[in-house]
Amino acid sequence: MARSFKTYKFTNNTGQAVNDLHITWGLAGIEVIVVDGKKPDDKDAEYTLTDTGGEADISDHDVQNNGEVKVRIKTANRRPPQRVTYYWTKDGARVGEVLRLAGNIPVPDEIPDEVAFRRFEERMDFLSDRLDMLIEMNRFRK
Repeated sequence: MARSFKTYKFTNNTGQAVNDLHITWGLAGIEVIVVDGKKPDDKDAEYTLTDTGGEADISDHDVQNNGEVKVRIKTANRRPPQRVTYYWTKDGARVGEVLRLAGNIPVPDEIPDEVAFRRFEERMDFLSDRLDMLIEMNRFRK
């Protein structure tokens, strides 16, 4: 199965501190795998994630004005989402407008270790799929 990994950067330009980010990916089958360098199940993650595959709510994550949140996703498709919309809230009340990320926005400051880990992760997913296929084929031979 083809997969795609991508990091999106969301900047808080609302003029005030916020604590929730609400994202609509524009595609189904999206999995948030990292927020600001922490996996959702990491005990040190300073956020709560509600992820439905087409939308993600990142709550309890304080972001100052002009601060940013980096969200890394994995999709079941080769092509990452292109029509990403989002908005910020403070204690559940929306702050500012619903915004749209234009097209395929790269995150220029990904460090080489993250890029290398991403490539390793992509390769491991590919190999895992191949291994599953070989195991399944072996079952039919018995």
